[in-house]
Amino acid sequence: SGPAAGVSAACKVSMELGIGHAISLDMGGTTTDVCLIVNGRAQISVNRSLGDRPLRQPMVDIESIGAGGGSIARLNLGAVEVGPDSAGANPGPACYGQGGTAPTVTDANLVLGYLEHDQKLGESIRLDLDDARNALSPLAKEAGVTVTEAAYGILRVANATMVRALSRVTVERGIDGRTCDLLAFGGAGPMHAVELARAFGIKRVIVPAFSSTFSAVGCADAEMSYAQQQTLRMASSAWDRQRLSDIQAGLVERLKALLLAAGYREDAIAIEYVASIRYRGQSSATEIPAPN
Repeated sequence: SGPAAGVSAACKVSMELGIGHAISLDMGGTTTDVCLIVNGRAQISVNRSLGDRPLRQPMVDIESIGAGGGSIARLNLGAVEVGPDSAGANPGPACYGQGGTAPTVTDANLVLGYLEHDQKLGESIRLDLDDARNALSPLAKEAGVTVTEAAYGILRVANATMVRALSRVTVERGIDGRTCDLLAFGGAGPMHAVELARAFGIKRVIVPAFSSTFSAVGCADAEMSYAQQQTLRMASSAWDRQRLSDIQAGLVERLKALLLAAGYREDAIAIEYVASIRYRGQSSATEIPAPN
């Protein structure tokens, strides 16, 4: 997926730069996806859900929120709301001149000068400041403010939503977010990154030169990985080392066979061992690195 591929690329950049703690910020047209990266590795979760159904399989632990460049702003009981509804790619933000009329985050950025008006996007889209202002005008009139003030309010709300997402992947997991670097990419990520860093107390923002296609780069450059696991009921007071060793060896052989069949050299294969352990009577397990 695009979000996971972006995190993969962010992990590689973090490792190359020697960053201990980083937060990847992938802001596109509809959503913003953030992920905590520690020592070049993304955090993995086995407690994700699809709707109300738990998915008990390892996946990149991404926090996704409905705030993107195409997120639509509205007033609700006098307060500005941004997202989760989006103008999408078609018709897109009003400033694209493709028939969109709803005020979006991109329109607000254009009104405030963070985007250059008359800037050409591809072969057919040119950013139109008048269209952006016309889209924001009804919201501004309803709120009793100027169009510029309405645009500023939209960005404040969108940024506050993203700051809460940064907090969920750091502070709520025992990590001081101020010690992290912010790695921003996606079509809109770099445009909001500095303000988010300022609000969150982050000291350094990193923007790849190819940030708008960063997820595609991550997809093309991602390494293949497989996981094998086996459940074993054994009390810590009665370790059977030989049995553990035999199970571990069998798992390794199956993994190697898969990677060798995919064309990897044996000396290029890296294997990590993790033990998921729990106390008697508990339903949740704690993962710890396991020795070979």
